[in-house]
Amino acid sequence: AAALHRLQVLFLTDSTAPFVPIIKAFLEAAPRTTFVRALLALALAQAGDAAGALAEAEKVPLAHPADSSDEALPLSLGVLADTAWRIGAPDLAAAVADALAPFAGQWLVFGQVTATWGPADRARGLALAASGQVDAGARLVASARGAAEASGAGAWVARCDADLVMLGARDPSPAPPPG
Repeated sequence: AAALHRLQVLFLTDSTAPFVPIIKAFLEAAPRTTFVRALLALALAQAGDAAGALAEAEKVPLAHPADSSDEALPLSLGVLADTAWRIGAPDLAAAVADALAPFAGQWLVFGQVTATWGPADRARGLALAASGQVDAGARLVASARGAAEASGAGAWVARCDADLVMLGARDPSPAPPPG
């Protein structure tokens, strides 16, 4: 949990790229850990290795296998959405957006909130934008920003604001309430 928290903080504030060797070593020790593979894909993307990131991302299942209940699947999908956006992989992004649809309005969490990858709508919005549906993606990220603000999750509010700017939204602040 502590290592996962540290990687999440690095994602929110800097880059996981320097941890590629450590993530690879962990994955070699536990090759069936799909969340770690998703983190490796993101770290490779942040390091500028788009081909390596895509190769790792394509190894991550987008749904539970029939004989498994991977508790980290929601987090893995969120990480893959960020990876697909960063490397410009529209096919991966479209598949991730579809896989995230059942999580609409939820938070992407692992365990009993041992870790979170923020609002599912943020991740799905990035995936939609990366698949070419930028306006729909920006609307979802704006919705996720509202959920993060309502929850008092300042780091995710800031991340959504940055995402909205990256997506070309004119004003990342939420629309004023009607009336």
